[in-house]
Amino acid sequence: MHAAGIYVAVTVAEFFDCKCWRNDTEIVFFGMKDDVELAHIMIAMIRLAMDREVGDFLKSGRAKGEHRRSVAASFAKGMSHRICERLRMLKAQRTANVRAKGKDLVVVKSEVVDAAFAKLSMVCR
Repeated sequence: MHAAGIYVAVTVAEFFDCKCWRNDTEIVFFGMKDDVELAHIMIAMIRLAMDREVGDFLKSGRAKGEHRRSVAASFAKGMSHRICERLRMLKAQRTANVRAKGKDLVVVKSEVVDAAFAKLSMVCR
């Protein structure tokens, strides 16, 4: 699985108020239809950006003497962690803005997703 799926998928799901689970080959988002679609789009964009940035980094020659695969994995992991930090920050700001305005749709949406997920009786680890 791509680093975006391993390190970023859960944070993307949280950003869009979805649930997320994955196996070796796929990522599943569970939530409101539009949110699920946006989560898939964001993961695809992150994956493309990571591939491009890793490729550019390797071409730059800054990792001379290092094993390319190890360098690529480390770079992707670092990029993933930074993307997650930014998404969590944006989510916190958005939630604070919504609560400050007194609009609780985000809270209701989260409760709807949680209730629908509970009906599935799934256990995710």
